[in-house]
Amino acid sequence: MVNMVHRLLSPLLLSCFCISLILIPSLACAALASTDVEKKAVLNIVTDKKEMEMGKFLSVQLVYFGQSIPEPAQLHSWNKDFYIEDMSRDSETLPGGYIKTIEYLRLYPRTTGIKTLHAIAQGGAIARPVDINVRPLIRNNINGAPRWNSPPKEIWQGETIIISIVQNLMTENNQVKTEEARFPGFSVLHSWQESEYKNGIKTVRVNWQLKAQNYGHFSLDAPSVVQRGSRGRWRFYLPVINITIKPVPAYIPATVPAAQIEVNSKLKQVNSRPFWQLSIKSNGYPGEEIYGIRNRLAKMAQTTPDRVKFAAHEQLTDTGKQSAQSWRVAVPTWTMPLKNTLISIDYFDPEQGQLKQTQNQLPSLWYIPVFAQYLLFIMLLLLVALMVFYLYKWLKSRQKRIAFIRDIKACGSADQLRELLLKTSGSRTLSEWAEQVQDRSLQELAQSLNLQCFKASNNDASNDLLSSIKSRLIDYYSHKA
Repeated sequence: MVNMVHRLLSPLLLSCFCISLILIPSLACAALASTDVEKKAVLNIVTDKKEMEMGKFLSVQLVYFGQSIPEPAQLHSWNKDFYIEDMSRDSETLPGGYIKTIEYLRLYPRTTGIKTLHAIAQGGAIARPVDINVRPLIRNNINGAPRWNSPPKEIWQGETIIISIVQNLMTENNQVKTEEARFPGFSVLHSWQESEYKNGIKTVRVNWQLKAQNYGHFSLDAPSVVQRGSRGRWRFYLPVINITIKPVPAYIPATVPAAQIEVNSKLKQVNSRPFWQLSIKSNGYPGEEIYGIRNRLAKMAQTTPDRVKFAAHEQLTDTGKQSAQSWRVAVPTWTMPLKNTLISIDYFDPEQGQLKQTQNQLPSLWYIPVFAQYLLFIMLLLLVALMVFYLYKWLKSRQKRIAFIRDIKACGSADQLRELLLKTSGSRTLSEWAEQVQDRSLQELAQSLNLQCFKASNNDASNDLLSSIKSRLIDYYSHKA
């Protein structure tokens, strides 16, 4: 009986053993697989709200469960819609070898609308996306969110621009504050605020004057803009703007200003000596001295470039910071008004994208040495004296000639006329008088006058002849120099 049972159980035991050899590895694999599932990492995005208002922040927790502390999450996909402020990070060990890590964030929306916190990966885990509704900030029908004021898309290297943020104040007494601005690729020359009223709303404009330093594609992220007053405080971050800085052509020197320029020149007295002073103003000046101007001024002043004094300074205007460069050089001696003092200045016109040139005429003047001034003054006095002397002689001669013509007219007879001509000329005869005047026509006149003087009769014909002789004499002496 026992042997029969043994014979019956032996195949059964053998079968069970074989089955166990097959099932045990499978069960072990299943157990191991179950353990891996239980230890898989988990990442969740937890927000304190699903709807928010512009100017406020969203509290976000990135909750991670895993076997180790993960690297910080990569949140680049959120940057377009939110400014991300890292607050803190905590980790704690849980039973079963788990570690819980929480990363605390503050998110400030850049624009309104439905925004998505896109799915992110961390430590092998992936979090599901979360939607957030961002409402506009409206008080008394006033939208208090700031906005960019049409920034440019492209500019030239070295060019100076002004970018602005415009914000309506929800109450007139509110204030607007910004952090210090840092824009990659640009240097900040100046920042200021200005305000205006329009339709009963006070608007603040925050301005930055920037100079493009490097060329390439740059993203400008404005600093936070805070509006605060008695009824609240709001912090804003604006969307990132993209600006392309184009390189200036290689043939243009780096010291050529990439902007419109204003050129002025004047005379300046220093220790009683005249100096030419040339000034160039521009909102887009390079820090270095403009190339070539010193040499051109030295050539005009007939001196060496090291004697040309250079100065650079900056001044604030209503449109930002303005830079100016000036040169001063002594006017050379023996300078005449006809001297060529035209100077040309090169600049790069950002609007047309090409090199241009403007010209300025330095003031013209007379400048000669002191001893030469005295010499010229003495010569001028002598010249004036000589002119006065000759003028006096001419006037005396003219008066004498007028009196002589008057005497000719007063002569009532040929004898009186003859005596007048001989007396005034110192001649003994009319023939001798005619030779003195050296005029052939007067020799005939003298003969006619002689005949008239020695005639016995005095009739009307004689009187007409006398009048004719007097007229010819008056005409002669009237036109005589």
